[in-house]
Amino acid sequence: MVLVIDEILRIPTRELNILLSTLIPWRGKYTLRTGRALKSEDGIAYEEEISVSTKNLWIVGTTNIGRQYNNHSADEAFFDRFRVIRKETSDIEIETILKMKINAKNFTQNTQESYKVSLLS
Repeated sequence: MVLVIDEILRIPTRELNILLSTLIPWRGKYTLRTGRALKSEDGIAYEEEISVSTKNLWIVGTTNIGRQYNNHSADEAFFDRFRVIRKETSDIEIETILKMKINAKNFTQNTQESYKVSLLS
């Protein structure tokens, strides 16, 4: 699964901090603690967590850089979780990079075709 977050640096600081804390891998998973209390079978409350294996989720954040854009600067926590692949890329370059990554993961041809369709739409 690929989660694409467009204009990631325009997310308000509070919400971006929640996202970044979710992106700390723990025991091979990314976990979001929702703060919602759930009741177990034995009647004890526990906090709801939504988690996904780090092997099954790629997160791509995009942003425009420069003074004219309404975004805030990224801090070290942001760069700890994201890596700049390209500062400027064309659609063809992005598709080529993603195809290489998909091939490296040995995804099926059907999976590759569905990514191509979603990239082009």
